[in-house]
Amino acid sequence: MVQSKAAEESSWAEVKCGYCQGKGNNRWGGSGKCPACGGKGVNHVGGPYVVCAFCRGSGVHQDARGFYKRLTCATCSGKGVVAVPGPVRSCSACGGSGRGQIRDLSCTVCSGRGVVAA
Repeated sequence: MVQSKAAEESSWAEVKCGYCQGKGNNRWGGSGKCPACGGKGVNHVGGPYVVCAFCRGSGVHQDARGFYKRLTCATCSGKGVVAVPGPVRSCSACGGSGRGQIRDLSCTVCSGRGVVAA
């Protein structure tokens, strides 16, 4: 079973933004706010959550060779974490990696989260 982090005392947790690494600015330079957190450096996540398996918490889409693309992760929307429905276990289809048969795409069983309901 995979350990999820619970939102403390309320149904929402404040988590450092994965895409901008908590800085609030565009990760790739230039002007503008982070597209994932709107320049706040943090995101609010409802309920228990786990680090996004597809992007490994970076908030950025990576191709099969590990190169970053200038896109937010489609699984976590750039947050670096994903909410989970409660007790979870590793996805047996992708081995917890969040990657599908075509490595640039997310697993169709867990939707890139790397975990499924226990």
